[in-house]
Amino acid sequence: MAPTPKIKRPRRPVQRAADPAGNALPTARELDLVRELGRRWGLDLPAGYRQDLALVRAFLDVFALDGQRNTREQILRRLRNARQLAWDGVAAADVARKLDVPECLGPLLHAYGLSQVPRTWRVAADSEPATADETLVDRLTASELSGDEAAWAEFAVGAPS
Repeated sequence: MAPTPKIKRPRRPVQRAADPAGNALPTARELDLVRELGRRWGLDLPAGYRQDLALVRAFLDVFALDGQRNTREQILRRLRNARQLAWDGVAAADVARKLDVPECLGPLLHAYGLSQVPRTWRVAADSEPATADETLVDRLTASELSGDEAAWAEFAVGAPS
């Protein structure tokens, strides 16, 4: 006897609360995931993000590693490019445009990029010896090149904290 095929059922729409103006708000689950990913990536979330569904959805689309829409390579490319663009003095809105992400993420990516600039970029080469301080972007790039899966475990969607 043939196995019974799995039938995909239509997804139920997400039940969202609304603010007094009638704008949809992020769900508690989305907010929890954004806070957790922000903590893991070392990102300072902007004030008012709890009431900004567009920002929350954009943040999850850009920073949640899911292996299909958001691959490791894509995340690393965005992070490395955000660092370089911020260091080069590119404005936040232009960072978002160049990285092809929603404009609301521009200030967040700009600040992230500046926070990931290695100390050796900031000082003259002879004035201070290089340290073993690796930024997150550099550590993840090295693990990707070496095939080390463990470094990525904490960034998977639904990973334990």
